[in-house]
Amino acid sequence: MDLVPDLPQWSEYSRRKSLSGRFGTRSHVTLIESVSQDRTKGLTRFEQEFVVRRDRKAETYRFSLTFRTVSVPQMRRRLERAGFRVDAVLGDYDGGPWDPRADVWVIIASRV
Repeated sequence: MDLVPDLPQWSEYSRRKSLSGRFGTRSHVTLIESVSQDRTKGLTRFEQEFVVRRDRKAETYRFSLTFRTVSVPQMRRRLERAGFRVDAVLGDYDGGPWDPRADVWVIIASRV
């Protein structure tokens, strides 16, 4: 299981241009993002807007994504209550040790 690291530490921002570049030979794409949080509920919401320009025409595609932040100890307890044994908690995809500051949180568990 790959968990998203501690989202409440991420900064909130509004309508930040996160990506811009060529898309094929005749198109250009721009990603505009906003991030907001409800720390009480442990929720982080991403609003994303892709603007695709081709010649003089622009199309906009919008979507949102909400993450619930769960710490590694909380997820470990949930897995154990659900009948799993936690075999390893890693901090990267190469098997490195977990640390709360790791960019990746990986839990390897098996059914008991």
